[in-house]
Amino acid sequence: MAQHINMPALGFGIRQATVLRWLKETGEQVAEGEVLLEVETDKVTLEIESPAAGTLLRKLVDEEAEAAAGQPIAVIGEPGEEQAAEALALQPPETPPAAGRSLSRMRAAIAHVVAASKERIPHFYTTTAVEMTAALDFRRETNKALTEGDKVSLNDLIIKATALALRRVPQLNATFDGERLCLHERINIGIAVSTEDGLLMPVVPDCGNRSLVEIARETKAIVEMARTGRLGARQAAPGTFSITNLGMFPVEAFAAIIYPPQVAILAVGKVQEEPVVRGGEVRPGRILRGTLSCDHRAADGVDAARFLAEWKKVLESPAALAE
Repeated sequence: MAQHINMPALGFGIRQATVLRWLKETGEQVAEGEVLLEVETDKVTLEIESPAAGTLLRKLVDEEAEAAAGQPIAVIGEPGEEQAAEALALQPPETPPAAGRSLSRMRAAIAHVVAASKERIPHFYTTTAVEMTAALDFRRETNKALTEGDKVSLNDLIIKATALALRRVPQLNATFDGERLCLHERINIGIAVSTEDGLLMPVVPDCGNRSLVEIARETKAIVEMARTGRLGARQAAPGTFSITNLGMFPVEAFAAIIYPPQVAILAVGKVQEEPVVRGGEVRPGRILRGTLSCDHRAADGVDAARFLAEWKKVLESPAALAE
């Protein structure tokens, strides 16, 4: 039976995409999951897969035209259903006005998201300090047994520790639309990636069920895809929690803006050598500070404190990272 194929959800803050290229012509057979077209958003280029098998009966959006998320872009069905396809065809909406000259499309989208977040979400912030000597030693020993492509970074340790902490404090693995709080079973962590045009937040999916090495492989691939503008729909989808890391710069600590509809984001600074007190004695230590921003409508201080306590515990006793 003839049916619409709609432009999929493109991620929070992304309202429309431009069709770059149709990979199938009218009348051609399409398999379920086969790439049907390529589109460009404010942030990335995406491949759109067909949700069903059938014949491409009609394209509803031309190349170089824009379509909104959820808008019908094609009709698929069986040969002989062209009349039904004609009935389903809808006129594409008018192209929205372009962003102002002083902002790129990506920067305009980022500006919209962060302004809406700060305006609508009552943020509160909690910070903890982690002694990272054991975690860094764990990373060094782990990498000795791995090939170059599988070696884990400090950020991979942070992602894995975050996933373990969210398992124990699931209240923060959530989204909130202003009325309904949704706790998610899967832990899909967005990671901030800087590109020439602005900041992207691609998602590392299902971190709670992935090993440290699997996370390392995924993050390497995601960063490369993000910086070349070739993220897939899975990585561009909304996450359930986010991490932003400025540890490569001389930044001790900072507070990040929540990426709606998520309810929390973790901001991580650099590892610094500092004196620490152990057993009444002052000794050298390697300290990492993490600051958690939370939506006070969906979480309170106890939730934030419990999460940071679990996160700190994992990194200071890193055997659990091998799970």
